[in-house]
Amino acid sequence: MEVCSEYQEADRPAFNRDILESSDPATIADRLGLCDTSSGLRIERLPFAAGDTTAGVENEFQTAVIGNASSVDLSLVISGSRYFKNIISRANRGDTPRKLAYELEKFLQDHKEKVWESSWVRVPLSVLSLSARELLEWDLKADKSSTDSRRRSDADRFFIMHNG
Repeated sequence: MEVCSEYQEADRPAFNRDILESSDPATIADRLGLCDTSSGLRIERLPFAAGDTTAGVENEFQTAVIGNASSVDLSLVISGSRYFKNIISRANRGDTPRKLAYELEKFLQDHKEKVWESSWVRVPLSVLSLSARELLEWDLKADKSSTDSRRRSDADRFFIMHNG
């Protein structure tokens, strides 16, 4: 069965909370922004599709991220922190037990499970669909009831420049 139909981005209806009322997979896929005119169904866009899968709840501190230490926010923040550098420096000078520095380095480098609790997900903006980018901009509004609202004052903390 062909899930994605031929459509134009501009023809897609604006997102609303009734988006999943249809039981037709093609309609649901189109409305969630999972279809691409050039390549059809784009499952890799999930969960970054139209609609807020968290129902507006900010629960980023209740997440677990799976990935290598070199690409997960928690390990990158720890390894780049002044705290980490000070622990290593103090251990090298003998001011703090070497075991503390060793355990911290081991945690960051040999984290075999690759599950990082209380971490954030780092996602390149370029992989987000149009619907996901629009939703992100809406989530960052200071006043979500106003279409011309400015961004919230802490919006910049949700973006980082990494490797370029």
